[in-house]
Amino acid sequence: MEPQIVDYYRSKNNCANKEPVVIYKDEDELDRLKIEAYGEFYSDLQNLILDVDIRHSDFMFIMENLLHKMLKDKEREISWVYGKSGEIQDFIVATIEPLSSNGYLDYDIIYNIIKNYIDKMFDPEESYGIVKFKCCSCNELDDYLVDGGCYDCRHSDNDSFEEDYDY
Repeated sequence: MEPQIVDYYRSKNNCANKEPVVIYKDEDELDRLKIEAYGEFYSDLQNLILDVDIRHSDFMFIMENLLHKMLKDKEREISWVYGKSGEIQDFIVATIEPLSSNGYLDYDIIYNIIKNYIDKMFDPEESYGIVKFKCCSCNELDDYLVDGGCYDCRHSDNDSFEEDYDY
């Protein structure tokens, strides 16, 4: 293989495994998108036959669709979604097998497991770093805003305070 082709595939694989970043205006926008995406996901999930389709590509497709919506990826360009969907599917299959054999399997259980899994990924306070918000003052990206401002903008006037204050 030519070195250029090898470099292309290496960079493509590295990008596929790296968590993407999605920019939301604020937590309200994130919450609205979650409600919409989870509602559609729940509806799609109920169209599956749990014991059969959970290991099928139809389940993968609705998982991918949910993640693309959460990432605001209308063109479906973020390849990270496909690997993450497979990871979630493996987790679900391992989790539901004991439930299924004991007769406890239902759509709500699967939905709640997936929702909790994805909520944790998209929680700005978690370590994934997927969710970023744009500061209203400086336009920098941050994972936490208060009244639209990032930490630096909210505390920028403290520097002058510390200079005036005699320790």
